Amino acid sequence: MADAHQAVAIAVTGASGAVYATRTLAALLERGVHVELIVSDYGRRLLRDELGEQASIDRLVPFLIDKYGSGVAAGTDGRGAAVSSQ
Repeated sequence: MADAHQAVAIAVTGASGAVYATRTLAALLERGVHVELIVSDYGRRLLRDELGEQASIDRLVPFLIDKYGSGVAAGTDGRGAAVSSQ
């Protein structure tokens, strides 16, 4: 379990690597780390293009749970990931 004060910001900008971004996000959430997720418009497109429509922003947390297991849900606050579109 992560320190209660541990927080990380992840930005998905559109450069290739959606698999790395989602795996990192899942690993942090599994450990209870607070994650601020920032996704640009190109980042949104990248997630859909590389991982499929099921990885779109509005479906990202269920996608992570399906792909990486229920431990991911332990790190969410019920609202899913906080997303800022640029």
